[in-house]
Amino acid sequence: MKQEETFQYDMDDDKDDDGKLLYESGEIDLHNYSTGTALDYFVCYYNDEIKNRTGGTIKVIHGYGSTGVGGEIRTRLRTFLKEHSDYLRFEFGENIDNNRGYTLVYPNRPLPPMSDSISGKILEFCTTAKSEEKILNKFRLYGNVEVKKAIKSLERQGRIHPIEKGKIKHYKTNNP
Repeated sequence: MKQEETFQYDMDDDKDDDGKLLYESGEIDLHNYSTGTALDYFVCYYNDEIKNRTGGTIKVIHGYGSTGVGGEIRTRLRTFLKEHSDYLRFEFGENIDNNRGYTLVYPNRPLPPMSDSISGKILEFCTTAKSEEKILNKFRLYGNVEVKKAIKSLERQGRIHPIEKGKIKHYKTNNP
């Protein structure tokens, strides 16, 4: 059975051979990641910044998307930030200097892991049995790895249970 990879942020990954940061402190570039990994990376980086700094701004470089109307990482990050506005404040680059390719984040307190924010939404969605494929499709912007982790966690906690419908596994929220 293939084991799912999880992202572990290590600040040393962002240093050159001499130990110098490859970017300005308080800046993170999400360009080269899948959406799910980019968001995981952001949460880990953000929480590391909270732990190691006394305030400050994080410039999150996400690009603006090849179509110019907003790429997947930009869209999902901004949705995530809005959903977690009780943890942070943020400003869109286009409101600062007309640059849609970044967002400034002002941390207040540590963010919960990505899988925590998905869990409640999955529970609501699965009040009637849904196939894993439908769940993955509905929450695709979180990334398949994160959604599968949330499903497994909810199942271990006894908050959802699998139902076999033919050869397809479905999940349903347990009644309280």
